[in-house]
Amino acid sequence: MNEANVKFTIDGKPSEMAMNELFNITMGGLLQGVMKCMDAVALFAVGKYMIAARGIRAAATTNVHPSKLIIRTGRLSGSITKNYRYTISALPRAEYSSFMKPSVLEELGGIQEGYRIIKGTGGKIQAKMGTNVEYGAKHEYGQGVPKRPYLQPGLDDAYGKFSGLIEEQIGILYKMTGWG
Repeated sequence: MNEANVKFTIDGKPSEMAMNELFNITMGGLLQGVMKCMDAVALFAVGKYMIAARGIRAAATTNVHPSKLIIRTGRLSGSITKNYRYTISALPRAEYSSFMKPSVLEELGGIQEGYRIIKGTGGKIQAKMGTNVEYGAKHEYGQGVPKRPYLQPGLDDAYGKFSGLIEEQIGILYKMTGWG
C-alpha cells in the first residue's frame, strides 16, 4: 500500500476549537514531515549517487564514473541539499553563514539553484524538488552525456522512510503542544 496515515483516538466529545487545533497541529507536522522527506531524497541522491573528488587536482583529473556523478565543484549537489552558492567577493564569513536566514544569504549574493515546492490540493500533498543547475537534467536523463540519474534513485531509496519521517514530525508537534 502506498499510503501514509496517522491514526488517533479521541475520548469524549472534543470541542470544535480543540478539533481545529488538532487539525492545525497535524497539518503542520505533515508539512514538516514532507520537508524531512525531501531532505532524505537529497541525502540519498548526493550520498549514494555522487562521488566527491578529493581536492582541486583530483576534480580536474578524475575520470567519468559509469553510474555515479563526480562532485567537482559541489554546485549540483549543493543545489539539491539547499546550499547557497556565492561569488568569492560575496562569500559571508564562515562563523556567520551557518545560522543566517535564507533572506539574508540572498541579500549577500547567495544563489539558491535548487527548488522545493509543496502544494496541498484535493486532500493530497504534492512535493516537487529539483535543480536549476544547467547540467543537472543532462545527467539525470542522459541528454548528450551518459545517463547518471541521482534524483529518481534518491527518491526511490528514501520513499520507504517517508511515513516514519512524517509520523515523527507530527508526534513532535503533538508533544510540544500537549496533545501527545
